[in-house]
Amino acid sequence: MWLLRKLWAFWKAFGNVLGHVQTTILLSIIYHIGVGPIGLIGRLTRRDLLHLRASQGESFAEQMAPITATIERAEKQF
Repeated sequence: MWLLRKLWAFWKAFGNVLGHVQTTILLSIIYHIGVGPIGLIGRLTRRDLLHLRASQGESFAEQMAPITATIERAEKQF
């Protein structure tokens, strides 16, 4: 019985190490095939795909009209 426990402990440790290695390899491949070329194309074309740069023109903030607080408006919120 102790042999089976030793084998089971070895198998769990081996599976843990194998899972870690396999995950690292797969995620690296996915990153370099999928995300890398998109970023490279974006840099070469000088495009801001995520719209992170501030606009050169006006502000994105919009002015809102003042809200009048009435009982009818409080009863019908939506």
